[in-house]
Amino acid sequence: MKYPVSAVLITKNEEKRIGATLDALQWCDEIIVVDSGSTDTTVAICTAKGCKVTHHPFENFGKQKQLAVSLAKNNWVLAVDADEVLTPALSKEIPEKLFSQNNPYKGYKIKMSHVFMGKVLRFGGESNKTYLRLFDKTAGQFNDKAVHEEVILTGETAVLKNRIMHYSYEDLQDYFTKFNQYTSMAANKLADKNPKATWYIGIKFFITFFQLYFIRGLILDGYNGFVWAMVSSFYPFIKYAKHRELKS
Repeated sequence: MKYPVSAVLITKNEEKRIGATLDALQWCDEIIVVDSGSTDTTVAICTAKGCKVTHHPFENFGKQKQLAVSLAKNNWVLAVDADEVLTPALSKEIPEKLFSQNNPYKGYKIKMSHVFMGKVLRFGGESNKTYLRLFDKTAGQFNDKAVHEEVILTGETAVLKNRIMHYSYEDLQDYFTKFNQYTSMAANKLADKNPKATWYIGIKFFITFFQLYFIRGLILDGYNGFVWAMVSSFYPFIKYAKHRELKS
């Protein structure tokens, strides 16, 4: 059965992962895809699975996602990334919540289970976060942040019980490809704010690693947790280092 919910995604060269993501969204009566120049079979896969595909050059994540929202025919919008897969339980829960009588909410936050190197990480904070991904577009929209974009909503929200599985990176090579893109964007954003404490980059790695691995418990996730703590600790370090490079 189809429900009046518009799923929205942005894509570029996601042929290895987009199929599973779209299969979990087939209960939505519309899937909007904004593609920014895929050179693989991403667009063909999306078209074959009944998506409405629009081509638009990439500006930044916030603007790209808001464009997808603006194309949705339904008021209720579910924003999903191409590396995220709804669990069957979540696909069942969403229409039950949305279309119950006297639903007072304008948005719903969803928990993520972070999958890294083939394992669900239980610790580190990633799997305890909630994200506003399901919302009434008449009450909210994405901001235009270059990275770490978010939905700005007017109205009450609730948290759904079930989860999205976040297959964030295919492998370490994929991680560092995205790492380079995201840290460059974040460095440019820092340049606009012009932070002065550039000495901080010397100790940022050690502080972040200690917090993730020991305080937030990634030590309990074995080898995968150790690798995630290491590579995640490099992110803020490289962000600040790139910022300093821009200012030199």
